[in-house]
Amino acid sequence: MNDMETRKLQQKESVYRKLYSSILQKHKGVLQQPEQPSSLSDVDDNVFDAEQQLLNRIFQTEVQNLLLGVGTTAFSFALLRTAKTRAMSSVFGEAKAKALVEANVRAKQVGTEGIQNRVAFFVESMFSVWVGYRSYDYASHHRSDASWDAVAEIPLCQGRSRISEALCPEWIETTKTHVPGPFWDALKNGKLRDQRTWTVIHDFSVNCERRLSMEEKLRRENSLSSDSPVVLPERISTATQ
Repeated sequence: MNDMETRKLQQKESVYRKLYSSILQKHKGVLQQPEQPSSLSDVDDNVFDAEQQLLNRIFQTEVQNLLLGVGTTAFSFALLRTAKTRAMSSVFGEAKAKALVEANVRAKQVGTEGIQNRVAFFVESMFSVWVGYRSYDYASHHRSDASWDAVAEIPLCQGRSRISEALCPEWIETTKTHVPGPFWDALKNGKLRDQRTWTVIHDFSVNCERRLSMEEKLRRENSLSSDSPVVLPERISTATQ
């Protein structure tokens, strides 16, 4: 795949992403509202427990990452406000730090200190937010239980999966039919701009296929109709083809 072909595929990322966003939007009501007990009838109330536990872990990880980002933002802002000269010196050198001090003195002399302070406050705030976001992004990427990886594992859950039942058929169809093979080849070769997002999207689709295959096998073994819900007795192994 040459550079021109790669760029064309990269330009399609936003187009293909909208296909999956539309699936999520279509099933938003199902994903946001827990299933009512009356719809479970002959099924135990705990058939969704494994999925719920995984969702709780994803949520907890994201909250922890967010708190880390917020904490880093606050710390960075406080550091810049209380140790501005030292921070400037360590980052930009003593010459820049000295220039900052001299600029503050001149501002007081000509009466522009207020304007300069407001500008400095804005710059420091934006820099602190950026540092906080980078901390959140780093934590989300590198934690062993990163929520992005866990999202792709939802279809592997033991029991029933409300999310998988709602999304998997259309998700698989989109992956296999509406997104061309060369695009997934580019993902495999690390050529896409948003590698992490597309890896999750692709892995979710693969795991959906594993789940649907296992459900179909259990329906045959138990003489169930094609639309009967299936409760998986255990988590699906990623070695399952």
